[in-house]
Amino acid sequence: MAQNPPSTTDADPSGTVRRLMYAAIAALGLLQALQGAPHYGEADFFQEYASARNWWLDRPVYGALRDVRQEYLPSKFEPPATYFVEVNAHPPVAVLLVLPLGMASFTLAFRIWTVVSLAALGVGFGWLIRRWENPPQVLTLGAVVLGLSLSIPFQEQMGHGQLNAVLLALMLGAWHAWRTDRSTLVGVALGAATALKLFPGFLFLPLLIDRQWRALATGVITFVGLNVLAGCVLGFDALSMYVSDVLPQVHEWRGAWGNASLGGFWHKAFDPGVKGGAAAPLWVSPSLAKLAASLSIALVTGLTTGRIWQRRGLNDRDGDFGLATTAMLLVSPTTWSHYLLLLTLPLAVMWTRLPHTWSARLAFGVWLVALGMNPLWPWFNYVGTIPRDPTSVELLTLLSLQTYLLLGQWLWQWRACAVAKS
Repeated sequence: MAQNPPSTTDADPSGTVRRLMYAAIAALGLLQALQGAPHYGEADFFQEYASARNWWLDRPVYGALRDVRQEYLPSKFEPPATYFVEVNAHPPVAVLLVLPLGMASFTLAFRIWTVVSLAALGVGFGWLIRRWENPPQVLTLGAVVLGLSLSIPFQEQMGHGQLNAVLLALMLGAWHAWRTDRSTLVGVALGAATALKLFPGFLFLPLLIDRQWRALATGVITFVGLNVLAGCVLGFDALSMYVSDVLPQVHEWRGAWGNASLGGFWHKAFDPGVKGGAAAPLWVSPSLAKLAASLSIALVTGLTTGRIWQRRGLNDRDGDFGLATTAMLLVSPTTWSHYLLLLTLPLAVMWTRLPHTWSARLAFGVWLVALGMNPLWPWFNYVGTIPRDPTSVELLTLLSLQTYLLLGQWLWQWRACAVAKS
C-alpha cells in the first residue's frame, strides 16, 4: 500500500500466500466450531438471534431479553445485573441480516454465524492483500495470523458472535473500491456498514473532502433503502422502538469499564451510567461530561478533517481512510475492545510506512500486543485475588488504557500524514 494514484494493475500476491491465508482462516474456523457456542457469547450474538426468533414467533422484535433467555438458550447462565444486556442494542438492519437464523436453535445459529464471520474475514483480508504492492512473506503472514488468533479483539469477535467481521469486510471493500475509483461500490459498502452499526458513517468524511459525490449519494440511498426494507419486513414500529426505547438504554453503558471512546472516558470521569461495572466519578456533573465529550470529539473530528483537507491531490487514500478509521473509533459513543479488529487497515498502513529498523519494528510489535490484550488485565493484575471497585483515578488510568492507545495511534497517524505531504 503505497502513496500512488489508484490503479487497477497493482501486483497481486502469489497464489501460495493467499492459499495459506485461507487455510489458516479455515483452521481457526475449525477450532471455533469445536468449541461450540460458549455461554459468554450469548449476551452479544444472542441479541440479534433473540430479535430474529421473536419475529418468527410474532413477538416484539425489541422485546426484553429477560423474557426469552430461558426459552431460547441451551444453558442457564445469567450474567450479573450490571452486565446484563436488557434489550438488543443493534439496529433493525442487523436483525434483518440474521433473520433466517432465527428459525434454528441458538447453538446451530451461532455456528452458522461463525462460518459467515470467518468467510467475511477471508474476503476482507483477501482484498487487503490484493492491494498490497509487496505481498507479505509466508513467515510474516504466519505471525499475523497467530497474533490475530491470540488477540482479545478476535477472540471476542468469534466467541461472542460480533458483527465486526462483516463490518471489516464492508469497510475494506469500500477502501478497495475507492482505491480503484469505483464510487458506486464505495457508497454501497459504507451505506450497508452504517446501516448495520451507525458509527461507520464517519468514514464518509474523507469521501466528502475528496468530493466523491456519487459515493456519498449511493451511500445515503443504500442506508435509507436498507432501513426501509427492514421496516417493511420487521415492521416500522421496530424502527420507532429502536430510536425511542433502545438507544436510551444503550446510553446507560456510556461509562462502562471497557468503553474506550473519548465520550466513554469523560462519562467515566463525570457521569457514568448504571451498566458495565461500578464506577466512582471524580465528581458527578452530566453537563461537564457532555461538554468535555463534545469538545474532544469536535477536536479529533476537526483535526482529522483538516489533515485530510491539506492532503488533497496526493491520492493517498490508504493514509486518509486509515486516519478516518482510527478517528471513527475515538468519536463513537461506545468502543469496545472487539471493535479494535476494525483497525486492520490503519495498522497495515502503519506497518508499511515504518522506518526499516529493528527498533521501529520492535516498538510496533509491542504496540500490537498492547492493543490485542485484554483491557481489564492490568486492573485485575493490579488488584490481585481480592476484588474491589476501582477508585476514580484507577478508572481513568488502568481501566482506560485502550483510550490512550487509540488516541496515541490517531496522533501517530495524524503526524505521519503531515510527514507524507512534506
